[in-house]
Amino acid sequence: AVNQVVQYIPKLDDWANAVRLLPHTTRQQCFTEPFNELLLSCGRAHAVKVTFRVLEWMEALAIPKDSFTYEAIGVNVVKRITRLQKVWDLPQAPEDNVCPEVVFAGRSNVGKSSLVNMLLNRSAIAPTSSRPGRTKTMDFFDVNNGHPALPRFRLVDVPGLGFARVSHELRERWISLIGGYFVQRQSLKIVFHLLDAGLCEMMPADRELWRLLAQAKRSDYELCIVLTKADNSVPSQLERFAGIVRDALRREGS
Repeated sequence: AVNQVVQYIPKLDDWANAVRLLPHTTRQQCFTEPFNELLLSCGRAHAVKVTFRVLEWMEALAIPKDSFTYEAIGVNVVKRITRLQKVWDLPQAPEDNVCPEVVFAGRSNVGKSSLVNMLLNRSAIAPTSSRPGRTKTMDFFDVNNGHPALPRFRLVDVPGLGFARVSHELRERWISLIGGYFVQRQSLKIVFHLLDAGLCEMMPADRELWRLLAQAKRSDYELCIVLTKADNSVPSQLERFAGIVRDALRREGS
């Protein structure tokens, strides 16, 4: 079945414009569920690369995604998870240069732990709370260690910056911990910076994170901006905020 997906999906190019011109509800009713089934089939076959080709076609055809789409992504890329340890100081971190690491960072209460739980296809592996500052340590998760077909990587959840109701001393400790991680951790490949789309503005804590990245003076990992809480925003607001972020990145020279 996966081989057939690889063979036939490019043929959709002939109908791409026609599909994109369909009303949103029609695209959702006709295409969302079949594409979700394709994603699940790829997951059962451990065909991660094909999964992301399917997702690219969902984007190209403007096919709406739903909660089942994101669950299918988690099923595809995550089969085994081990929480390695909760780190207060960098010397306590797991051994470096073992496998690629991706880190999720941002303001307090921006939704880091919720996104981590969704991507790992687990309900509460990372602690969540409506009260800011729930994550107080740097948490390392080892993903797919020993799996015969899926790539191994580590996912890192860090404390939120900004208005968490913690002492000044603890906030400074978090800044030092995160900044030191950016400088020292050779396994780091991608920094996912989460921004609250509902606010539609850059906050001081967001610029503080960019400052830490700039101070690291490294070019061997990527920065990916993630707009969270999109369900509380209309598309025009998301586009406006994305433009604000792009302009801010250009001013920062990124």
